Amino acid sequence: VIAALPGAVLPGNFVIQKGKIRDVESNGMLCALFELGLEEKTEESDEEDVSIADRTVQLLTVNDFSKLLSKDNIIAIALDEDENEKYREPKELSAYIRSKIVNENEQYYVFIDEVQYAIKKEELKSDKPLPLYGVLNGLLHRQNVDVYVTGSNARFLSKDIITEFRGRGDELHIQPLSFAEFMSVYDGNKYDGWKEYVLYGGLPPVVLLPTPEQKIELLKMLFQETYINDIVGRHSIKNKEEFEELIDILASGIGSLTNPKKLTDTFKSRKNKTISSNTIKSYLDYLCDAFIVSRATRYDIKGRKYIDTPQKYYFSD
Repeated sequence: VIAALPGAVLPGNFVIQKGKIRDVESNGMLCALFELGLEEKTEESDEEDVSIADRTVQLLTVNDFSKLLSKDNIIAIALDEDENEKYREPKELSAYIRSKIVNENEQYYVFIDEVQYAIKKEELKSDKPLPLYGVLNGLLHRQNVDVYVTGSNARFLSKDIITEFRGRGDELHIQPLSFAEFMSVYDGNKYDGWKEYVLYGGLPPVVLLPTPEQKIELLKMLFQETYINDIVGRHSIKNKEEFEELIDILASGIGSLTNPKKLTDTFKSRKNKTISSNTIKSYLDYLCDAFIVSRATRYDIKGRKYIDTPQKYYFSD
């Protein structure tokens, strides 16, 4: 099934827009191949065609979803809420979810929000699989259960998901707000909005705060407590000061070509510190895995030239 979302332009300069068709809210349209110019329109396709209203795409929230199913078939739990603290223990979480799955002939949908709360710092230092992954894998083996989880920091990394759930699930990486999304909630003109967006970024909780002081305080807390401390703890980084200095160097040279060897030389010449290229490379990998920075690689080189070729690093927000 091919869905054209708002903003898509179909052949004939037909622009898909949000709206209502026959009192049905539409957030796009399911398209036949001939509507995309991929095949000729035939009499058979005319006969099979259905009305646009029948093909509108409706984006459902969990609340919308619950209206279509029995509430007993939707198991939703937010682990960041105090009332659910005991379910941060994987065994308790597993027992709770399984107690709700009472009919093998019915489909169940499990939503676990802020799943990183079920991962202990000491577990990250062990070579054994995280107990949480055992819980999720157990649920995935059940034919009548769909599992949806969210995580937001370095305790629940992309590469872990790919390794543990390869072939059994899909990952959606949610980026901060784009400028267009930011402006949809910003009360002001686009010029002032752009200044604020560039200064404070597009993290939704930050965007919604009313004062600059609150935005700055939250950004500092998120960066230090949620990201840096988790990375340091997860990877047992012994010299936190060096790690933070590396972040400062990257932030001061956004868009500049660099590599571990250049950064090693920078530490030696500017800081009078000796850090190996391998250590710098590991630090960069940790930052990329935690989505703090993104790596841009040159496209116009081949083969062995990729090794040690300078790259550009950009902060995600």
